[in-house]
Amino acid sequence: MTKIEQFKRDSFYGIGNAGMAIVNIVVQTWLIYFFAPPEGRVLLPATVIGSIWFFGRIVDAVSDPLISNWSDRLKSKLGRRLPFLFYTALPLAVVMFLLFFEPIFSGPAVLSGIILALLLGLFYFLFTAYAVPYLALIPDLSRNRADRLNLSTSSALFNLVGTAAAMILCGMLLSVFSSTEDFSSSAFIPVMLIMAAIAFLTFILTPAGLYKYRKTGTGGTNMNVLKAMKMVFKNKAFVIYVFGMNIFWGGFIIINVSVPYYVTVLMGKSADFTSIALGCTLGVALIFFTIINWGARRFGNRRVMLICTLMLAIVLSLIYFIPHGLFGLSPMLSGLILMALAGAPIAGLFILPNVMVAELSDFILPDGTKPGEAIYYGVQGVINKFVIGIVTLFAGILFDTFGATAGNSLGVQLTGPIGGVFALFAFFMFLKYPSDIKKREQTVAE
Repeated sequence: MTKIEQFKRDSFYGIGNAGMAIVNIVVQTWLIYFFAPPEGRVLLPATVIGSIWFFGRIVDAVSDPLISNWSDRLKSKLGRRLPFLFYTALPLAVVMFLLFFEPIFSGPAVLSGIILALLLGLFYFLFTAYAVPYLALIPDLSRNRADRLNLSTSSALFNLVGTAAAMILCGMLLSVFSSTEDFSSSAFIPVMLIMAAIAFLTFILTPAGLYKYRKTGTGGTNMNVLKAMKMVFKNKAFVIYVFGMNIFWGGFIIINVSVPYYVTVLMGKSADFTSIALGCTLGVALIFFTIINWGARRFGNRRVMLICTLMLAIVLSLIYFIPHGLFGLSPMLSGLILMALAGAPIAGLFILPNVMVAELSDFILPDGTKPGEAIYYGVQGVINKFVIGIVTLFAGILFDTFGATAGNSLGVQLTGPIGGVFALFAFFMFLKYPSDIKKREQTVAE
């Protein structure tokens, strides 16, 4: 394969992650704010939204192993992965839009809660049906760490583009369509329609561009989902990885859902300043993509992951002090500095997980069997969705119990140290991760 062909393959693969970042980050970042802003009308309390969100994550978690095993076993003219990408692209974009379509939530609160629960459940089912086969393309398309790092870096770059669209562009558009300084509820309809259209375009480009690779990868597996999941947990390195990474991810998520509150409550700025704050994070992450890629090649995934988890633990813990100012700085500057510093470990979170799972999914177990590739991502997803659901629910409880306003901000402040504890726990988990996973006999259960 020529370098031009590799570039095209990596680019078409990566662009699909932009769409996933858009729909996922839009929902994570803006849904609670849409239903329960600090000021103005409240459609549902934050605690109720967190509880409903947890239900959506249960649907998501159940879907992960089912979709992943289905993908590993699928035999079709489009291969094992591309059918899922083709057929979920449009429904996923439409459901994301409906989550912010206020007219359908204009009835009684109970009815609104039921509608939200149904839409969130459907959203996460469709997201899983796209995301798991998409991730499983990495081991299908490559067979060495350098190639996987390039695919994952391309995916991370487009993830950054999608994240910027979800956080920065979305915030700017909300400001443009709002009639007041803070975002008006009516602005969400045109803005989310635009975001859904962009997401759909990126979704569909990946399977269209990778059509020639539809038959790549292994021949699949005949294992049922329960047997495949059982076999996955015989891979000791994967067990360490999956718990450590998902705890790390939990620390990131608790911050992600709280960003608009950091800006408006802790930093004392208007909601449209969120775009600038997130621009600092994503700008630093972009710079560190190359460093993370180089570091993983030179020192291995484990060492780079240890640095990322420890750094994020320190940065998140300092969020508590934003209202008081760090080192005599204003709350605004303190917040911007911490948001920028968080970009470095977040770059590792964007790149390393997919590479690590792709390598772990290559392992042939002692009895000579291989449970598939997507099932590893599916099992990771089950735990990931559980952690995200707990963290989101916990954030809502913190806001409602300890306060999420400028005059009573303790609930928002506490999300930082709590996220730091998550990241620190992940650090200790990765201390146990094998330093050389290339030797299968050192990482697969006997």
